[in-house]
Amino acid sequence: MGITQDFKVSVIIPVFNAERYVEEAVNSAINLSETGEVLLIDDGSKDNSLTICKELADRFKGRVHVLRHDNAINKGPAASRNFGIKNASFPYIAFLDADDYYLPNRFEYEKNIFLEKPFVDGVYGCNQAVFENDRVKSSFLSRYESDRMTLNEKLTGEKLFNALLFGGFGRFHTSAITLKKNVFFNVDFFNEKLRIAEDTELWLKLSLKSNLVAGNIYDSISIRRVHGSNSIHQIDKVDRYIREMSQSLFDWALRQSIPFRIKNSCFIALYQSNLRTKFDVKKLFWDQFSRNKSMIFKSFFYKKFHQLYFL
Repeated sequence: MGITQDFKVSVIIPVFNAERYVEEAVNSAINLSETGEVLLIDDGSKDNSLTICKELADRFKGRVHVLRHDNAINKGPAASRNFGIKNASFPYIAFLDADDYYLPNRFEYEKNIFLEKPFVDGVYGCNQAVFENDRVKSSFLSRYESDRMTLNEKLTGEKLFNALLFGGFGRFHTSAITLKKNVFFNVDFFNEKLRIAEDTELWLKLSLKSNLVAGNIYDSISIRRVHGSNSIHQIDKVDRYIREMSQSLFDWALRQSIPFRIKNSCFIALYQSNLRTKFDVKKLFWDQFSRNKSMIFKSFFYKKFHQLYFL
Protein backbone atom coordinates (compact mmCIF):
# COMPACT_ATOMS: atom_id res chain seq x y z
CA MET A 1 0.00 0.00 0.00
CA GLY A 2 1.39 3.44 -0.90
CA ILE A 3 2.43 6.07 1.56
CA THR A 4 -0.49 8.39 0.72
CA GLN A 5 -3.09 5.64 1.25
CA ASP A 6 -1.67 5.00 4.74
CA PHE A 7 -2.12 8.59 5.83
CA LYS A 8 -5.58 10.13 5.91
CA VAL A 9 -6.66 13.21 7.82
CA SER A 10 -9.96 14.47 9.18
CA VAL A 11 -9.96 18.24 8.65
CA ILE A 12 -12.15 20.08 11.18
CA ILE A 13 -13.52 23.52 10.29
CA PRO A 14 -15.61 25.47 12.84
CA VAL A 15 -17.95 27.77 10.91
CA PHE A 16 -19.43 30.97 12.33
CA ASN A 17 -20.73 33.64 9.95
CA ALA A 18 -18.16 32.75 7.29
CA GLU A 19 -20.28 32.78 4.14
CA ARG A 20 -17.61 34.80 2.27
CA TYR A 21 -14.82 32.33 2.92
CA VAL A 22 -15.95 28.81 3.77
CA GLU A 23 -16.13 27.47 0.21
CA GLU A 24 -12.49 28.37 -0.45
CA ALA A 25 -11.47 26.81 2.89
CA VAL A 26 -13.20 23.54 2.00
CA ASN A 27 -11.82 23.46 -1.55
CA SER A 28 -8.28 23.99 -0.25
CA ALA A 29 -8.62 20.94 2.00
CA ILE A 30 -10.79 18.52 0.05
CA ASN A 31 -8.54 18.61 -3.01
CA LEU A 32 -5.52 17.32 -1.06
CA SER A 33 -4.86 13.60 -1.48
CA GLU A 34 -4.20 13.23 2.26
CA THR A 35 -7.63 14.60 3.26
CA GLY A 36 -10.01 11.78 4.12
CA GLU A 37 -12.90 14.02 5.10
CA VAL A 38 -13.82 17.58 6.00
CA LEU A 39 -16.08 18.15 9.01
CA LEU A 40 -17.89 21.50 8.97
CA ILE A 41 -19.13 22.40 12.45
CA ASP A 42 -21.77 25.11 12.18
CA ASP A 43 -21.46 27.18 15.33
CA GLY A 44 -24.79 28.96 15.28
CA SER A 45 -24.14 31.08 12.19
CA LYS A 46 -26.61 33.89 11.49
CA ASP A 47 -25.64 34.44 7.86
CA ASN A 48 -25.83 32.07 4.88
CA SER A 49 -22.98 29.84 6.08
CA LEU A 50 -25.11 26.80 6.90
CA THR A 51 -26.72 26.77 3.45
CA ILE A 52 -23.31 26.95 1.79
CA CYS A 53 -22.00 24.18 4.05
CA LYS A 54 -24.92 21.93 3.08
CA GLU A 55 -24.29 22.66 -0.61
CA LEU A 56 -20.63 21.69 -0.16
CA ALA A 57 -21.64 18.48 1.61
CA ASP A 58 -23.93 17.64 -1.29
CA ARG A 59 -21.23 18.45 -3.86
CA PHE A 60 -18.60 16.34 -2.08
CA LYS A 61 -20.97 13.65 -0.91
CA GLY A 62 -19.41 11.28 1.61
CA ARG A 63 -16.30 13.45 2.05
CA VAL A 64 -17.72 16.69 3.47
CA HIS A 65 -20.03 16.45 6.48
CA VAL A 66 -22.00 19.14 8.30
CA LEU A 67 -22.51 18.97 12.07
CA ARG A 68 -24.45 21.37 14.30
CA HIS A 69 -24.59 21.91 18.04
CA ASP A 70 -27.86 21.08 19.81
CA ASN A 71 -30.42 23.83 19.31
CA ALA A 72 -28.05 25.46 16.77
CA ILE A 73 -26.42 27.52 19.51
CA ASN A 74 -23.05 29.23 19.36
CA LYS A 75 -20.58 27.38 21.61
CA GLY A 76 -17.26 28.76 20.38
CA PRO A 77 -14.26 27.30 18.55
CA ALA A 78 -13.14 24.98 21.37
CA ALA A 79 -16.49 23.18 21.62
CA SER A 80 -16.78 23.06 17.83
CA ARG A 81 -13.35 21.52 17.39
CA ASN A 82 -14.04 19.01 20.17
CA PHE A 83 -17.31 18.07 18.47
CA GLY A 84 -15.40 17.49 15.26
CA ILE A 85 -12.64 15.43 16.88
CA LYS A 86 -15.14 13.11 18.53
CA ASN A 87 -16.92 12.55 15.21
CA ALA A 88 -13.79 12.19 13.07
CA SER A 89 -13.41 8.98 11.08
CA PHE A 90 -9.66 9.09 10.45
CA PRO A 91 -6.68 8.64 12.79
CA TYR A 92 -5.10 12.05 12.07
CA ILE A 93 -6.66 15.42 12.84
CA ALA A 94 -6.00 18.86 11.37
CA PHE A 95 -7.81 22.15 11.90
CA LEU A 96 -8.71 25.01 9.63
CA ASP A 97 -10.60 28.19 10.43
CA ALA A 98 -13.41 28.87 7.99
CA ASP A 99 -11.84 32.13 6.78
CA ASP A 100 -8.40 30.57 6.18
CA TYR A 101 -7.12 28.04 3.66
CA TYR A 102 -4.49 25.37 3.11
CA LEU A 103 -1.66 25.46 0.60
CA PRO A 104 -1.00 22.44 -1.68
CA ASN A 105 1.98 21.33 0.45
CA ARG A 106 -0.10 21.26 3.65
CA PHE A 107 0.54 17.62 4.61
CA GLU A 108 3.73 16.72 2.72
CA TYR A 109 6.15 16.89 5.67
CA GLU A 110 3.61 15.65 8.18
CA LYS A 111 2.81 12.56 6.15
CA ASN A 112 6.43 11.49 5.87
CA ILE A 113 7.23 12.18 9.52
CA PHE A 114 4.23 10.27 10.86
CA LEU A 115 4.81 7.26 8.66
CA GLU A 116 8.56 7.10 9.23
CA LYS A 117 8.43 7.86 12.99
CA PRO A 118 5.45 6.13 14.63
CA PHE A 119 6.36 7.54 18.08
CA VAL A 120 5.51 11.09 16.91
CA ASP A 121 2.11 12.41 18.08
CA GLY A 122 1.95 15.77 16.34
CA VAL A 123 3.79 17.83 13.72
CA TYR A 124 3.74 21.63 13.54
CA GLY A 125 4.68 23.88 10.62
CA CYS A 126 4.58 27.41 9.25
CA ASN A 127 1.57 29.67 8.63
CA GLN A 128 1.47 32.87 6.56
CA ALA A 129 -0.85 35.81 7.27
CA VAL A 130 -2.48 37.80 4.48
CA PHE A 131 -4.21 41.09 5.27
CA GLU A 132 -7.56 42.56 4.29
CA ASN A 133 -6.13 46.09 4.36
CA ASP A 134 -3.30 48.19 5.78
CA ARG A 135 -5.21 49.00 8.98
CA VAL A 136 -5.57 45.37 10.07
CA LYS A 137 -1.99 44.70 8.96
CA SER A 138 -0.73 47.48 11.24
CA SER A 139 -2.86 46.19 14.13
CA PHE A 140 -1.61 42.63 13.64
CA LEU A 141 2.06 43.57 13.41
CA SER A 142 1.79 45.71 16.54
CA ARG A 143 1.00 42.51 18.45
CA TYR A 144 3.04 39.96 16.51
CA GLU A 145 6.60 40.28 15.26
CA SER A 146 6.02 38.92 11.78
CA ASP A 147 3.36 37.99 9.23
CA ARG A 148 4.70 34.42 9.38
CA MET A 149 3.67 32.33 12.37
CA THR A 150 6.26 29.63 12.96
CA LEU A 151 8.99 28.62 15.37
CA ASN A 152 12.50 29.68 14.43
CA GLU A 153 13.97 26.51 15.93
CA LYS A 154 12.87 22.88 15.89
CA LEU A 155 11.84 22.40 19.52
CA THR A 156 10.27 19.51 21.40
CA GLY A 157 9.21 18.67 24.95
CA GLU A 158 9.96 21.11 27.74
CA LYS A 159 11.90 23.44 25.41
CA LEU A 160 8.81 23.71 23.20
CA PHE A 161 6.64 24.24 26.28
CA ASN A 162 8.79 27.13 27.50
CA ALA A 163 8.96 28.68 24.03
CA LEU A 164 5.17 28.65 23.71
CA LEU A 165 4.70 29.88 27.28
CA PHE A 166 7.17 32.75 27.30
CA GLY A 167 7.82 33.51 23.64
CA GLY A 168 11.08 34.42 22.02
CA PHE A 169 11.13 31.55 19.53
CA GLY A 170 7.88 32.24 17.70
CA ARG A 171 4.81 30.03 17.76
CA PHE A 172 2.73 27.91 15.42
CA HIS A 173 -0.84 28.48 14.23
CA THR A 174 -3.74 26.09 14.71
CA SER A 175 -4.08 25.56 10.95
CA ALA A 176 -0.44 24.39 10.77
CA ILE A 177 -0.41 21.43 13.14
CA THR A 178 -1.48 17.83 12.51
CA LEU A 179 -2.11 15.42 15.38
CA LYS A 180 -3.00 11.83 16.04
CA LYS A 181 -6.61 11.64 17.18
CA ASN A 182 -5.80 9.67 20.32
CA VAL A 183 -3.62 12.42 21.89
CA PHE A 184 -6.65 14.58 22.70
CA PHE A 185 -7.88 12.02 25.23
CA ASN A 186 -4.69 12.56 27.28
CA VAL A 187 -5.46 16.25 27.92
CA ASP A 188 -9.27 16.43 27.93
CA PHE A 189 -9.52 18.13 24.53
CA PHE A 190 -9.84 21.91 24.05
CA ASN A 191 -10.94 23.95 27.07
CA GLU A 192 -14.51 24.94 26.23
CA LYS A 193 -14.56 27.67 28.88
CA LEU A 194 -12.12 29.69 26.77
CA ARG A 195 -13.23 31.53 23.65
CA ILE A 196 -9.72 32.85 22.94
CA ALA A 197 -6.33 31.19 23.63
CA GLU A 198 -7.96 27.76 23.96
CA ASP A 199 -5.60 26.50 21.29
CA THR A 200 -2.52 27.93 23.03
CA GLU A 201 -3.47 26.15 26.25
CA LEU A 202 -3.91 22.84 24.45
CA TRP A 203 -0.53 23.07 22.66
CA LEU A 204 1.14 23.80 26.00
CA LYS A 205 -0.42 20.71 27.56
CA LEU A 206 0.37 18.53 24.57
CA SER A 207 3.98 19.70 24.49
CA LEU A 208 4.37 18.05 27.91
CA LYS A 209 2.04 15.08 27.50
CA SER A 210 2.82 14.00 23.94
CA ASN A 211 5.59 14.07 21.37
CA LEU A 212 5.20 17.18 19.20
CA VAL A 213 7.91 17.75 16.60
CA ALA A 214 8.70 20.29 13.89
CA GLY A 215 7.78 19.70 10.28
CA ASN A 216 8.43 22.37 7.67
CA ILE A 217 8.91 25.50 9.77
CA TYR A 218 10.36 27.51 6.88
CA ASP A 219 7.83 27.22 4.03
CA SER A 220 4.20 28.14 4.68
CA ILE A 221 1.67 25.31 4.60
CA SER A 222 -1.46 27.34 5.40
CA ILE A 223 -2.79 30.88 5.04
CA ARG A 224 -4.39 32.93 7.78
CA ARG A 225 -6.68 35.72 6.66
CA VAL A 226 -6.47 38.75 8.92
CA HIS A 227 -9.51 41.01 8.71
CA GLY A 228 -11.48 43.36 10.92
CA SER A 229 -13.65 40.62 12.44
CA ASN A 230 -10.74 38.60 13.85
CA SER A 231 -10.81 38.29 17.63
CA ILE A 232 -7.12 39.26 17.86
CA HIS A 233 -8.11 42.91 17.37
CA GLN A 234 -10.25 42.88 20.55
CA ILE A 235 -7.31 43.68 22.81
CA ASP A 236 -9.13 43.87 26.15
CA LYS A 237 -10.96 40.60 25.48
CA VAL A 238 -7.73 38.91 24.35
CA ASP A 239 -5.91 40.01 27.52
CA ARG A 240 -8.77 38.76 29.71
CA TYR A 241 -8.80 35.35 28.06
CA ILE A 242 -5.01 35.08 28.30
CA ARG A 243 -5.35 35.62 32.07
CA GLU A 244 -8.08 32.98 32.19
CA MET A 245 -5.98 30.61 30.10
CA SER A 246 -2.95 31.17 32.35
CA GLN A 247 -5.06 30.41 35.42
CA SER A 248 -6.50 27.29 33.83
CA LEU A 249 -3.04 26.09 32.80
CA PHE A 250 -1.65 26.62 36.31
CA ASP A 251 -4.61 24.78 37.88
CA TRP A 252 -3.98 21.90 35.48
CA ALA A 253 -0.22 21.87 36.10
CA LEU A 254 -0.69 21.67 39.88
CA ARG A 255 -2.47 18.35 39.47
CA GLN A 256 0.04 16.81 37.10
CA SER A 257 3.03 14.64 37.97
CA ILE A 258 5.51 17.10 36.50
CA PRO A 259 8.59 18.77 38.01
CA PHE A 260 8.39 21.86 40.23
CA ARG A 261 10.22 23.94 37.61
CA ILE A 262 7.41 23.41 35.09
CA LYS A 263 4.70 24.23 37.61
CA ASN A 264 6.71 27.28 38.63
CA SER A 265 6.91 28.36 34.98
CA CYS A 266 3.12 28.22 34.85
CA PHE A 267 2.98 30.32 38.03
CA ILE A 268 5.35 32.89 36.52
CA ALA A 269 3.25 33.03 33.34
CA LEU A 270 0.14 33.53 35.50
CA TYR A 271 1.87 36.37 37.32
CA GLN A 272 2.90 38.00 34.04
CA SER A 273 -0.68 37.82 32.75
CA ASN A 274 -1.83 39.60 35.93
CA LEU A 275 0.65 42.46 35.84
CA ARG A 276 -2.16 44.94 35.13
CA THR A 277 -4.15 43.73 38.15
CA LYS A 278 -3.77 44.14 41.89
CA PHE A 279 -1.48 41.16 42.43
CA ASP A 280 2.19 41.35 43.23
CA VAL A 281 3.94 37.99 43.24
CA LYS A 282 3.35 37.27 46.96
CA LYS A 283 -0.30 38.28 46.81
CA LEU A 284 -0.71 36.04 43.80
CA PHE A 285 0.90 33.16 45.71
CA TRP A 286 -1.56 33.49 48.59
CA ASP A 287 -4.47 33.89 46.21
CA GLN A 288 -3.50 30.63 44.52
CA PHE A 289 -2.92 28.97 47.87
CA SER A 290 -6.44 29.91 49.00
CA ARG A 291 -7.86 28.52 45.73
CA ASN A 292 -6.13 25.20 46.36
CA LYS A 293 -6.38 24.60 50.11
CA SER A 294 -6.88 20.91 49.50
CA MET A 295 -3.32 20.89 48.17
CA ILE A 296 -1.82 22.58 51.24
CA PHE A 297 0.83 19.92 51.70
CA LYS A 298 1.64 19.51 48.02
CA SER A 299 5.27 20.16 47.23
CA PHE A 300 4.66 23.11 44.90
CA PHE A 301 3.27 25.41 47.58
CA TYR A 302 5.84 24.33 50.12
CA LYS A 303 8.72 24.93 47.72
CA LYS A 304 7.26 28.18 46.39
CA PHE A 305 6.72 29.54 49.92
CA HIS A 306 10.36 28.77 50.74
CA GLN A 307 11.49 30.38 47.49
CA LEU A 308 9.51 33.58 48.09
CA TYR A 309 10.30 34.10 51.76
CA PHE A 310 13.67 32.46 52.49
CA LEU A 311 15.78 32.70 49.33
